[in-house]
Amino acid sequence: MLSFVGSNACKVLALSALLVSGCTKKPKPPSSLRWDGGLAFIESAGDEVSYRSPLSVGVEKTDFVVRWMPNSDSAKLRVGGKEFSGASLAEAHVPLGEGIGKLGAASAFDPLFTHDFGLEVEVTIDGGSVRGKVPRLAVAHGLRGALEILQSGTGVDLGVPSGAGYGVIAYGPATMHLYGSPKTLGDVTRAAFETQLPARPSTKACGSYTAAGKTDGKTTSLLLAPIDSQVVVYEVKTGKRLEAKVFPAQDECPSLTVAVKGTYAESYPDAHAIEAWVTGFSGK
Repeated sequence: MLSFVGSNACKVLALSALLVSGCTKKPKPPSSLRWDGGLAFIESAGDEVSYRSPLSVGVEKTDFVVRWMPNSDSAKLRVGGKEFSGASLAEAHVPLGEGIGKLGAASAFDPLFTHDFGLEVEVTIDGGSVRGKVPRLAVAHGLRGALEILQSGTGVDLGVPSGAGYGVIAYGPATMHLYGSPKTLGDVTRAAFETQLPARPSTKACGSYTAAGKTDGKTTSLLLAPIDSQVVVYEVKTGKRLEAKVFPAQDECPSLTVAVKGTYAESYPDAHAIEAWVTGFSGK
């Protein structure tokens, strides 16, 4: 992507890793980090726009990752207490367990992402240093992706367990639940993934449904479409597949349904049955 950025005194053309500039004025020391999604912009007081390459932050596989192209031999990058450097590309990989393993488990998997993860990034360039906390979303959004690597047999380091309790994180197609009594993220020793299977053939007719918002009294009869779920539980530290179980969909017509083409009424497994089975792994 080609972008033009500049300061009061000059304009800089930035193209990928190439930085070409006709700027002769000595850059001002950085004064702040401005976060925008997964990017951190290094800014200096008095500059209209930062001319420096931004940092990108996120979670990849088992690491918290920060990438930066400082284009300066003297630039330094510190993440999670570790220092990284490189004139063309400074790339920091910090294992999740080191950065967030001591977080309260409930906070780490907070679906509203209200928890302050406490991870800091510090950059030194042009005679000055600035630091700032990594945005909550940059870490929280990456946790599921990090744990999904378990399905390929690769373990994930979430930190040393506190020993105060253990838990299991369960992911559904559009849900997330934390079971057990884990005190920290490191206490989450199991992860479960639910996958919906193709609908089973059925000839059962489901009552008469009325389209939402319709008042003409017309009803539609739909065939039941039972959709089973397979739940697989993994050991977080090793990626070992511990157990799998298929939960059959309920053989009952739902009171409400979303019929895309007015043909089927979908039914799903009993959520309480899945919860009870998955919870059984939280004490192991």
